[in-house]
This record gives sequence, structure tokens and C-alpha cells, in this order.
Amino acid sequence: MEPRAEEKQEKVEDNVQYPFEINDIVWIVNPTYRSPLGEFRVTKALPDDKFELVKVSDGSLHPEKVNSKYLRRDPGIA
Repeated sequence: MEPRAEEKQEKVEDNVQYPFEINDIVWIVNPTYRSPLGEFRVTKALPDDKFELVKVSDGSLHPEKVNSKYLRRDPGIA
């Protein structure tokens, strides 16, 4: 049986979990320990839902491109 239109729309909205824009301040959340790893600024959005980040405290570029599922606007939300 095909899902109703309302259910389809709800699924689409659920897929957009953590939209980030350039210059947003975010925290990287380690999935293993669920602890914040620092405050970063988004500098570039990349394909495959990854982001280039710069550390706010010293302006250094984060060595890896980080997937949005590991980013949070509020470090208390894991």
C-alpha cells in the first residue's frame, strides 16, 4: 500500500536534519564519546554533505572534511 501524501512530505522534512551555512558556528561531536571537540566556523560546503571548518580559537583549518551528522549548533545536543 502506498503511503499518503502527508506521510511522504513528513519523510522528506525528516531527512533535512542539520542544515548549515557559511560562517555558522558549530561544534564537532565525536560519535564514540558524545563529547564536543571544539567550536568551529563553517567556511565551505562540499558534496556528500561535508563541510570545511576553521577553528574559532586560533583560525586553523580543520584537517578533515566533516560530515554534517557530526556537527551541532549547540554542543549540548548529542
